[in-house]
Amino acid sequence: MTKYGAALAVVVAAALGASGCRSTPTTEQLRTHADEAFARGEYERAVKFDDEIIRRDPSDYGATLQRGVASDRLGDQAQAAADYGRAVELKPDQGLPRLYRANLYIKSGQVESASADVTALLSTDLPKHERVAALVIAGTHARKRGDLTTAIRYYRQGIETGRGEPDPFTARHYRDALYNAAECHYLLGTFEDAKRLYSQYVAEKEAVEEPVTEGDHYNLGVLNYLVGDFKRAKAHFARVSSDRRKQAAELLNDQPFFAAMDAASRAR
Repeated sequence: MTKYGAALAVVVAAALGASGCRSTPTTEQLRTHADEAFARGEYERAVKFDDEIIRRDPSDYGATLQRGVASDRLGDQAQAAADYGRAVELKPDQGLPRLYRANLYIKSGQVESASADVTALLSTDLPKHERVAALVIAGTHARKRGDLTTAIRYYRQGIETGRGEPDPFTARHYRDALYNAAECHYLLGTFEDAKRLYSQYVAEKEAVEEPVTEGDHYNLGVLNYLVGDFKRAKAHFARVSSDRRKQAAELLNDQPFFAAMDAASRAR
């Protein structure tokens, strides 16, 4: 039992006592409460229920993986890594524990520790939404290792695999692949590719009614400027704050361009 387990009796009483239930909750009742708490983002509560499920059955894959994800979102990386590792042991053919663990290692700066999971994911037959996620993870892993060309290759595979998929999880990873590939092209100085991919990314956001942010307009302004489309660049820069325009002026080393924009804006 983890450090959260001591409070389980209180949680169970709160969850089941109001309905008059006095008997020991079944594992399926605990699982229902764990799943409901997780879905509401009540991760501490979900961990407490999953603790008890795992205490009863240490081989329970679902509770182990869910406790890992909940712990991850609570910032308890040690517990998350332990649960992801245990989930891999319980079901080595499943992709999700390796996806979560690789992501955990990458975001915590343990890039080399993610290598084994990335390699395993790329050689595993995964459902499409997990496949796209795995390609995005592989791209990010390559990028963190300084290999932008390989990163772009994986992101492009993710784009091809996820294009046109209506499943929202697949579509989200597809958008991540577009964004990340655009960023890598920008870093390589291949600005036409960066602009095209970032424009696709914004169009996909609009298609699912996600807001186009000031940051998106800033990025598109920079990319259009870099490929010489100054009219579109101005249109995007007109939708960002003066502070962001000052930032762009410094980045692009073109104060007169932005001074002219600001003068035209004041004249209207």
